[in-house]
Amino acid sequence: MNSRAPTPLTATPAARLDPARTDMPVSTRFDDVYFSVDNGLEETREVYLRACGLPGNWAGRDVYTIGELGFGTGLNFLAAWQMWKARRPGPKARLHFVSIEGFPLDVEQLQSALSAWPELSELSKALIANWPGRVRGIHRLEFEGGVTLTLCHDDVSNALGDLTLSADAWFLDGFTPAKNPDMWTQDVLQSVFDMSAPGAQIGTFTVAGDVRRALMTAGFDVEKLDGFGRKRHRLQAKKPGVRDNATPDIRPVIVGAGIAGAALSRSFLARGITPIIIDPDDDSRASGNPAAVIKPRLDLQDRPESRFYLAAYLYARAAYEGPAVISTGVAQYALTEKTAERFEKLADQAVLPAADLLPLSADMMSDKTAIAPRDSGLWFGRALTIRPREITAQWMTGAERICARAEGLEYCDNGTLAVKDETGAIIAAGTHVYLCAGAQIETLLDAGDFDIGVPPGYQRGQVTVCQSPQSIKAPVNYGGYAIPLSSATSKCEVVLGVTHERSHRYVSSALQPEDDAANISAFKAIGGIPGAVLESRASVRVTTPDSVPRAGQIAPRLSVLTGLGGRGFVHAPLIAEALVSALCKDPLPVAKSVMLKLSPQPKRTAP
Repeated sequence: MNSRAPTPLTATPAARLDPARTDMPVSTRFDDVYFSVDNGLEETREVYLRACGLPGNWAGRDVYTIGELGFGTGLNFLAAWQMWKARRPGPKARLHFVSIEGFPLDVEQLQSALSAWPELSELSKALIANWPGRVRGIHRLEFEGGVTLTLCHDDVSNALGDLTLSADAWFLDGFTPAKNPDMWTQDVLQSVFDMSAPGAQIGTFTVAGDVRRALMTAGFDVEKLDGFGRKRHRLQAKKPGVRDNATPDIRPVIVGAGIAGAALSRSFLARGITPIIIDPDDDSRASGNPAAVIKPRLDLQDRPESRFYLAAYLYARAAYEGPAVISTGVAQYALTEKTAERFEKLADQAVLPAADLLPLSADMMSDKTAIAPRDSGLWFGRALTIRPREITAQWMTGAERICARAEGLEYCDNGTLAVKDETGAIIAAGTHVYLCAGAQIETLLDAGDFDIGVPPGYQRGQVTVCQSPQSIKAPVNYGGYAIPLSSATSKCEVVLGVTHERSHRYVSSALQPEDDAANISAFKAIGGIPGAVLESRASVRVTTPDSVPRAGQIAPRLSVLTGLGGRGFVHAPLIAEALVSALCKDPLPVAKSVMLKLSPQPKRTAP
């Protein structure tokens, strides 16, 4: 049997704009304008916002979700955001805006299109600064005032199959049905109905008969109203029923204060939910190294996890800010011909915008680092170097902290799940418990006869901090890595790492002099000049057989976030946001197929 050749992961198709139209963006692919020639912003307010009962329908709501077909220039989103700023129903209320776009604008096109709306300039700048470009998949962008934008960059049928949401309103704003029929099929509009909450309202500019009939067939009540500007009519629709807006009782307990636990804390606190964090605070966690690099994991093939890795990198990069960020830009050396060929393919496939991913020439290497340049490599222009301890402390500020070592779990008669210490005493209890205990995960699983579907593995890694006479300007990855903590002309402090000692059983984190020697030797091999060793640190990370983290429920009220390996600071923030979104019934920031990949799928779900 012949197997299908793998599909390469590439950027989405480009939006084709008419260069002759400088007054407004016009798609040459669909021969249609992106917004009304009469007054695009006022059309948005009339045809979408007011048609969906906004801002009145926000009253009394803690969370409101808008779905959209056709993000385009983002004008509808910015108008909704502007209205939300003026009429937010409460200080803790949150607005979710979920939009699908198969042909995203690049950042320059977006900036040019939105320059037509100076009254939205402040919001436009924030959108442009966080724009993911033409990266395929689902992207979560977070803004001030409780506003979250979830973009799905894919064709509409794939996108609707990936998304998980229950929308209160829909803006149907694809190009005209006659020129873009794929956006208006019966299957598409049935999916819109299925992902709508009872009482959800729809606004759209079109009154095409096929669209009206498809909406009615899907189950919506449809009416035709006066149009805006030159359009004689428009449609509004409503799903029968009334949404249940009861707020669930959520009191989370998180076991572990590394990046997994801290990321969960961040997502809960953003929703006004205060978690309890249990951790012995003994500095044994893998998240305690002096520096960490935030760069993407790249894959040539288009697979669910490949898209997730890119989205997780973009989400993490936006999440880390302030003094905890040491520097921007990371060099990746290709040390073998095979690696060089792979890097060349990745650059050609343009899986990330050029600002994020470029071939690394010898001249660039000499400029970016003081280490002897190689023949080839990659330059991640917006990758970050961060101080892990500052990040975890920052993300747990506001949570309730309990210094203790968790050793067991117990279901209580009041419907909560308790975490116990080694004496059997209850440390804390909550409606939901998350195990993020790193290398201690197996102890907790065994104590309750739980499992995560695969046997966890362990990876011991040691880093070495030394002084170097070189002025290393940017981190260099070469299988190992050299991360500068300072860029003084002399006495540059650099973190060298990391060794990899894999085991199916827990391994000791005691320091090993031979590991320092290995880190220094690898640094010398690429032209580095190490100086005196200042300190060393070893820790143990949890891995999985397929290198994919495990996150999700393993028993009633009990979930895990584990198996992050050496990429916890890149992947944990988005995974944590997905877990908290699922619990709070918010739109998910990752695809259904990704959630399935991450799912622990336990064989035992005791008690």
